[in-house]
Amino acid sequence: MNDVFDRLKETILEIVEVNDEITGDTRFVEDLGFNSFELMTFLGLLEEKFGIRIDANEILGMLSDDGNSMNTINDAVKLLEEKEKGK
Repeated sequence: MNDVFDRLKETILEIVEVNDEITGDTRFVEDLGFNSFELMTFLGLLEEKFGIRIDANEILGMLSDDGNSMNTINDAVKLLEEKEKGK
């Protein structure tokens, strides 16, 4: 895949045990079983590793299934790539 995907996957594996392969369509809550504490820990690690800031709406969006939120790995990769460009 790409560097962002690989770093994202490494961060996920620091938080939860995964028995299945992580793909772009993998969902944080439904497929990986993230709870709210794990999401907050995960997002803090992302901010640290990527040198970015993730705002509250993006965090809450991970728990929403409105089609515009960061629910999947692909959504997260896209967000992280955009934030890295904006640094």
